[in-house]
Amino acid sequence: MANFQFTGDIKTDVLFRGGELTDGTSDYDTQVQIWINRAYEMVWTGGAEFDPTINENWWWLRASEPGILTLRPSITTGSVSVTNDSTTATLSASQTTDVAGYYFAVEGHADVFKVATHGGDTATLTLDSVYTGTTDAEAAYTLFRLDYDLASDVLSIRSPMMVYQEGEHKVEGVELGEMLNQWPLSAVNSGVPRQFAMLTETEVQFSHFGGTSSTDLIRVEYDYNARPSPFTLFNTDTEEPVIPRQYRRLLADIALSFLLGAKSDNREDKTVGLARSGLQAMSREQKRKENTVGDQYGKIIPRQGQVQRYRRPLRTASGLIIG
Repeated sequence: MANFQFTGDIKTDVLFRGGELTDGTSDYDTQVQIWINRAYEMVWTGGAEFDPTINENWWWLRASEPGILTLRPSITTGSVSVTNDSTTATLSASQTTDVAGYYFAVEGHADVFKVATHGGDTATLTLDSVYTGTTDAEAAYTLFRLDYDLASDVLSIRSPMMVYQEGEHKVEGVELGEMLNQWPLSAVNSGVPRQFAMLTETEVQFSHFGGTSSTDLIRVEYDYNARPSPFTLFNTDTEEPVIPRQYRRLLADIALSFLLGAKSDNREDKTVGLARSGLQAMSREQKRKENTVGDQYGKIIPRQGQVQRYRRPLRTASGLIIG
């Protein structure tokens, strides 16, 4: 019960300290499991819900392997027949790639549409709105993909995405409106993306659509926090939280505060303080880890040339630091 390694240990501790039976017959047995999951979510989302002074991007949430996206090339083969005020566009030849979700642009027309449906290996596309340009039986077109699904367990992206085909290249994350202001759909182009924006929790949009030939694929890597799964087993030998073991007691303390509150037990405030102290201690350790990962942390740098570029202090010609 005291080692807090497994979810069963945590549940037993909550029930025991809350004055409840631990053999499964407590009236709070099921509710304690709910409270432990609630405590878990409060912690892995940053801790602010329990302590407003804390909002951490926990290091222990980082996925063990980076997420990988393969950007697909644009499609321009043949021509397309489009009709004003119609949602149907017909390619000159069947398209084997299912292009549902791709963007669709006709040469000479400013509006950009999205393919709502495409059966795959057919020539017919259904657009997300009626075509607003002039009817044309043989228009030049471009089908391109900007939106991609991330790994299903993504909680958040930790840093800029990376592309290595043109040397190390960062793809910066920005707000969607900012990206569309700089890279509007009507002017979107091929090439390595410069920016990405979140569309949903697990879907991103890029500023560029990648390659132009059928074999021109682009690999994008992203470092992310993985969303923990809720506990379901509450046993003593398999199910473990991703929180470092020395801090798993936090889940017991937070869940216990819920139990004591439900029972109007005057120990609730003391338990809340205990849990908050533990959360603050884990936050301090987080900051310590962040501050010590650089190889120059704690060093005295006597020569400006030894400091990383763009992180050097401003100096006068004589070497006096001015900012």
